[in-house]
Formats: sequence, C-alpha cells, structure tokens
Amino acid sequence: GYSKENGYFTVACCYTPVYYPGTGDLFTAVLTGFVLQNYTLQQAVFKAARFVEKCVQATFDAKTSPQLGVCLEPMLKFLMGENNIG
Repeated sequence: GYSKENGYFTVACCYTPVYYPGTGDLFTAVLTGFVLQNYTLQQAVFKAARFVEKCVQATFDAKTSPQLGVCLEPMLKFLMGENNIG
C-alpha cells in the first residue's frame, strides 16, 4: 500500500493453499470499516489482512467446501472488543 504519511508499506500474511470466493470483497469491507473508524491506512490494511487470514484458516481447518466461501460469522468476534485482531 501507499499512504502520504508513511510512504509505501507491505503486510505479510500466512499462505493457505486454497481459494475461497469473496475474500477480496471481505477484505475491502473490513478495510473500509477500519478506515471509517479513523485507523491509518496501514493499520486498516494490517487488521483487514489478519481478519481475512483468520477466516481463511478457520474455514480451511473446518474442511468446508471452498465453493461456500469463508466461515465468516464465527469470526466476527475478532473485529471488536477484547478479541480485536492486531
């Protein structure tokens, strides 16, 4: 990413060898939510990436069909409160 304040930045994440539809949309929605809560772009990207990473790994571990997308609902607790990601 790039922000005027911090310049270019990258966010590393763990790779899970599977494809789930909708993860880009999920990333964008979570990123937008954090930006609207006044997180910096770099913080928002980091938190959105961590959240999608958690969703993908949990779905992969549950061995559900990739065609169903990620298991989002059980992971929502990581977006707020003391379970907050990052």
